[in-house]
Amino acid sequence: MEMKDSQMKSSIIIDNRKVNVMDYGQIPENPAWKIDSHKHDFFELHYIANGSGTNISPDGRIPLESGTLYIAKPGEAHAQISNPKDPMKLFYVGFYIDGLDSKEPWELEYAISILQLQSRIVFNRFFPIEPIVARIVKEMSERREHSSIMINHLFSQLFIEVFRSLKERFTLDESGTSSNIEMIRSTVEYMKLHLSEPYDNALLANRICMSTSHFRRLFSQTVGIPPAKYFLLMRIEFAKSLLLGSRSVTDTAEIVGFESVEHFSKTFKKCVGLCPSHYQKHRYEEQSTHPEILLTDFR
Repeated sequence: MEMKDSQMKSSIIIDNRKVNVMDYGQIPENPAWKIDSHKHDFFELHYIANGSGTNISPDGRIPLESGTLYIAKPGEAHAQISNPKDPMKLFYVGFYIDGLDSKEPWELEYAISILQLQSRIVFNRFFPIEPIVARIVKEMSERREHSSIMINHLFSQLFIEVFRSLKERFTLDESGTSSNIEMIRSTVEYMKLHLSEPYDNALLANRICMSTSHFRRLFSQTVGIPPAKYFLLMRIEFAKSLLLGSRSVTDTAEIVGFESVEHFSKTFKKCVGLCPSHYQKHRYEEQSTHPEILLTDFR
């Protein structure tokens, strides 16, 4: 599917800096659709109004759901696929900002520096712009008198909300500790819900808008071990509870995401010191593999 824009272009002024809207439009909730990999020489903002799907780029996949806002950088190849069982309605707007290299002061300049430096900008459940997007789409479809003026006004609101949120989200306190802990806690909660899926460092980094290397470093500094090892230990802790709950070794291996019983048994023994069947038979109830790092109340 090709993305169809409204053919109405806009330019708006924010803090004496011109934001140029190159194209915008909406893809409706068709039963199934996909947009092949493409890229632009401007930023492209995507907002998921309804449904779910996936954004695909060379760096990995980003799950999309109602309320997700995702910004692709200039030159970044990306594709979208709608979930046929939960058709996705996607709103998009392409834009660039005049004078990004200017050294003149600008109130929201820090937000724009984030757009330039971060490898991924993703907000989950970013509902503040929902009514703004709905109004833009309404004006696009109805084309009433002075629609272009109204759309410009709405775009001003849209970009200010996004730029403010970028600035607030990535401005840390003096030490950065509090914000870092919240990001890692959010990551751990996500891990808990996806233990049966393969570990994906890029996806976890994308969720909190970090590069993969920065994410690994921050996680290790905050928790004490790398995220991949932490994820493995969470799987093993979950497997132990399943085994003590009389699940078979085969079922447990499948539930916690191992490709084979052999791989699961070997990994379990390496972490616990006993093979799964022996652990289950003797109802071995020792302390957690690493109790001090499996807590989510990081300090």
